[in-house]
Formats: sequence, structure tokens, C-alpha cells
Amino acid sequence: MKLENIFHELRTEFQNYQNGLLDKKRQVAPDFNAFEILYALELPLSRMIGEFLNPSGTHSQGKIFLDLFIESFLQNDLALKKVQKVTLKLEHAIDNGRIDILIDFDGKFGVAIENKPYANDQDKQIMRYCEYLSSTFGNTNFLMLYLSADGSDPTYVSLTKEEREVLGKRFKSISYAQLRIWFLECAKETKKVEAERLTTLILEFAEYINKQFCGTNSLKNNMIGETIEKNILEAYEINLLWNENKSQFETLWAEKINLLVNKELPRLVYESLLNKGVIDEEWEYVEGKFDIRKKHLKAGLTLKKKYWKHYCLIVNSTPIGKTNGTQRFFPMIAANIKISPANTDEVNRYNNYTGCDSGTNWIGNSGNVFWSANFPDNNYYIWNYENWSEIKKDGKAVEYVSDFFAKLIAACQSDIDNLENRLQNINQYTENDFRNFINQFQWTFAKTYAQKGPHEYVVLEKVGLKYKDEFIKIAQFIRDKGFKALYYRREGYYYRVDENYYWTMDERVEDTDLINRAKWDDYELIDNTWAWKGNKKE
Repeated sequence: MKLENIFHELRTEFQNYQNGLLDKKRQVAPDFNAFEILYALELPLSRMIGEFLNPSGTHSQGKIFLDLFIESFLQNDLALKKVQKVTLKLEHAIDNGRIDILIDFDGKFGVAIENKPYANDQDKQIMRYCEYLSSTFGNTNFLMLYLSADGSDPTYVSLTKEEREVLGKRFKSISYAQLRIWFLECAKETKKVEAERLTTLILEFAEYINKQFCGTNSLKNNMIGETIEKNILEAYEINLLWNENKSQFETLWAEKINLLVNKELPRLVYESLLNKGVIDEEWEYVEGKFDIRKKHLKAGLTLKKKYWKHYCLIVNSTPIGKTNGTQRFFPMIAANIKISPANTDEVNRYNNYTGCDSGTNWIGNSGNVFWSANFPDNNYYIWNYENWSEIKKDGKAVEYVSDFFAKLIAACQSDIDNLENRLQNINQYTENDFRNFINQFQWTFAKTYAQKGPHEYVVLEKVGLKYKDEFIKIAQFIRDKGFKALYYRREGYYYRVDENYYWTMDERVEDTDLINRAKWDDYELIDNTWAWKGNKKE
């Protein structure tokens, strides 16, 4: 059989599969999973995991699941397996946070699990939990498990590299792929005792993890496997051909994916929105810089109004959850400067218009993200062959992204217009404007900080609400033109004018109602951290 015929036959089989013409697709329903509907948020996932880890759980299997967990993640600690009094708590409250899952082995050893499939790390979060575990169970008698989508470590905000090294074996990052293997081991045990209902539930949850976090679909793969079986001779020849030219073919494949994502998708989505009347000629698209061969956060599609100099709508990529042949993409509103994220009302409106789950909202630590979320359809959480092949005129992927952006534009367009207008006015703000503004007020000395951090301030409430816009301009000016530094552990933006340096403290520039300043000569920067020279005199 000629090579062209081999490819044609396999393409035909795949096309039949794609179009849903295989009877088995209707029988198996590989795209359906009840947990995708019920467990898309972090808390229900923690409850599911905790229920199986709890020896007193409703599964009625005693410690068997917990023992398997110990084998998988605690180096098969036989001493822990022998502990009879084990208690498990969900959302365990401590002084400065809540631990998702806490397992107490008779007060002698503690295991905490921080479940982070979607949400951002909080300031010093993991270190705070470790300090609690140390004070409760002893300095060496605990394990802090960090469960993330792909097994990545917490961010520097939550746990620094130095703190990670100090913890050593008392801290461990694990992935949902590893957790899936544990669930499959649990299913083997329930199958032995003929707990059919429980086995089915466990396997269904394992498949949910497979689809949501591993980017694969076992049921679909089995169906494709049957297609290959029918054409085993042809498939084997292609396998030989691929292996003989693997490097060349993988390069061609990557270049094809990059072309589809960076050039075709932006153009086709733009044309679709234009034809539907969602946008007009005042809008433009920008080709992407995505490369599937690299681990990075890069946009594959950028859409914006021509006069928007700062904000844009993008489809971004991340290696989180990525497996061979796949890539995770998600929608985002971002800026090319440091900005404040969308407020609660804006976030809720964008989520409601687009159907995005609030549990997937993310802004990261870059300071450039206004809003982001996962696509509401799980088939567009991790992109693979079925998505790549539909990046074409009137293709499913193009139509899905176009429809999504139509909803997002309806929700956010006026907000971005207002933000752009304000920023473009602020960009005309100069240091002379800054100096003229600050010199017109009577500054108040902060008496409570006289012996530890002397400085002065002006408060909007005292100078008059008529200066609100000016306060915002000052705050944005400091962020745009100033520099970053730490005061104790708080990072902020600072700007020097004459003999003083100035800073504001609000997360959002729109909320600025206080401006501070201190004498430049009274402080020094040590490792980019402000230190008052008066401390040395003492």
C-alpha cells in the first residue's frame, strides 16, 4: 500500500471518530464525566480526597486507602501504618489560615495537604502551615504536602528557596498525576472485595483527574487504539517511518502547531468577530509568540482596539498540566505595564458573561494581569489534536474562541476604554506635575513611627476629595516611573524627588487615599530592603 494511501486511510478513521460516527462513542460517552460538573472547584476536590484518606470515611474500607497513601507519599512508613487513632480534618482553622487537609496520627505525627489545582499561593502560606505543624507535632514529626496540578513547587511568595531547603524532607510537592495513580491502587483494593459501586466511583474520579490535569482521555485513547488495531500493518509502517525520522517530524509538527496558534488562530478569530459585527475596523489582532517546544507563559492570540496602548485580550499558554502533544491555554485581560487587577464587581461580571468558574480566576505575581480564568468548556482546558485540527475557517476551535471573546468584549470593553483613557492622561503626567502637587500640602509627621521608621504623609480625606484623581495619578506615576523595594517583607513602589522618596500602599491605584514620604538620607537600601539609619545609632 502506498504511503499516501496509508495516511488517507488513517485520516479517514480519525475523521470518522471525530465526527462522532463511531457507535461506540455514543455507548461509552468518553467526554462525559460527572466530576467535571460537580468537582471543578478546589474545596470539593479536597473533600473528595479527604473522604478517601479518612479511616472513618463513608467508604467503609477502614485504613486501606490511607495505608496506600502512606506507601505512595510517605515512603511506606510502617510506624504510621501501625497508628490506630487517626483523625482527619478538612479546612482546619489555625490563627492565620486554613489547612485544606490535616491528618493527625495520634498527636505523634501530622500530615498537611495544601491543595492548589487552580488558586494562587498566599503570602508565606506554606511556611505558616509548617510553623503550625512544628509547634503541634514537633519540629521533625510532620510532613507538608503541596498538591499542585503538575507537581510544581509553591511560588516564592508562599515558600522561599531558602525556607524550602531548611524544611528538607518535611516538605514535598506532588502532582495530580501521582494522586491518580494512588486512586487507581485504591480501585484495585475495592475490586478485590467486590465493592463494585465504590470501584466505579474511584475509576470515574481517576478519569476526571486524567482529563482535567493530565490532558488525556483514557476512554478516547482506547477507542483510537481500536482504530489502530484495524489498520495495524499500516500503523506499524508509520511507526517505523516516524522513529527513523523522529527529530525531523517533531520539528515539523511543532512548527505546524506554532503556525496554527500564532498566525491562523488570531487571523481567523478576528475575521469571525468582524463578520459577526462584534468588532469593527477599530480593532486589530497581533500574531502570537507561542512556542510549544518551550516552557513559558506566552500569548498565542492578542486582540485589542487600535488606540489601546496598554490593555489587550489574549489567549495565553502555560506548561502547567502539559503532556506530550498538548498545551494548556486560557483567556486573559492583560497590560504591558504594572496595573491593579479587576475589582470584585468586574470579575463577577466577566465570569457571568463568559461562563467562567470563579475558582479558576488567577492574577499571578507579575502585576500585568487584569483578569484571567480557564475556558468554561473543559475540552478547551488542555488543547490536543482535536483542537489543533479545528483551527481552520469555521472550525470548532475558532468558533469556540470567537464566541468566548464576543462575550468577554461585551463585558469588559467599556471598562478597558475607561482605564485606557485614564492611563493615557496619566502618561502625560511629569515630574514637574508631581513636584507641584506635593508642594501644595502640609505634610503630617507620623508620630507612632518616630523611633522605628520616621516619615510624613498626606491623607485624601483631610486635603479634600477633589484631589482624588490627582492621588490616583501620583500612585500610577510612582508605579510607572519608580523602583521596587522591600520595607520589612512588604514589597512596594518608590519614587525619589529632590531630598525625599515617596510611596503609596494600596494594591489598586484607584483606591489610593494616602501618600507617604521620607527623607532619602534617613534610610539606606540593604539587599533592596529599606533600613532606617537611626537603628544603627541606637
